[in-house]
Amino acid sequence: MGKVETSLIEWGAAALTLPGQSRSGDRQAVMLFPGGALVAVVDGLGHGELAAVPAETAIEALERYAREPVVALIQRCHERLRGTRGAVMSLASFREADSTMTWLGVGNVVGVLLRADPGAVPRQEYLSLRGGVVGDQLPRLDASVHSGRTRRYADSGERWRSGRLCQKSASRRITSAGCGPYSGGVCAQN
Repeated sequence: MGKVETSLIEWGAAALTLPGQSRSGDRQAVMLFPGGALVAVVDGLGHGELAAVPAETAIEALERYAREPVVALIQRCHERLRGTRGAVMSLASFREADSTMTWLGVGNVVGVLLRADPGAVPRQEYLSLRGGVVGDQLPRLDASVHSGRTRRYADSGERWRSGRLCQKSASRRITSAGCGPYSGGVCAQN
């Protein structure tokens, strides 16, 4: 499990590879840039090497263009992933200047927004996912924008329960203890 702290965001990640596989199609990344950060969870379709290639290709594009709006980033990934198995992904872009988070998901990578204010209504909100496959069938893309202090969790196959991401087939738990303006946890599992 990795953990990186900055004044803008705290994050953690864990990944598991299926038994018998040397590589996984699950990738996560946090790209910091002046005044912001991009959080990405990408799941290449399938398992092993054939799933790892599109996931890595998507992360490379996201790293190169991290400052761009999330809609443009998904479109860039779509172009780069044509001819591969494709991937599903969710992105969240944090901007320090206006305290906003803009997020977008294609496929089944779940995102959960937890508001830092305990009196906020609603306290938590799930990312509205668009059906499709980046690199094959891209849906109409609309991003959601949220302002204020938040906690964001992205999930590639885990279940949300009692403020924790609990992996289906492992006993590890990932939690995030809010520090800085934003706090988030990222978990990927094959």
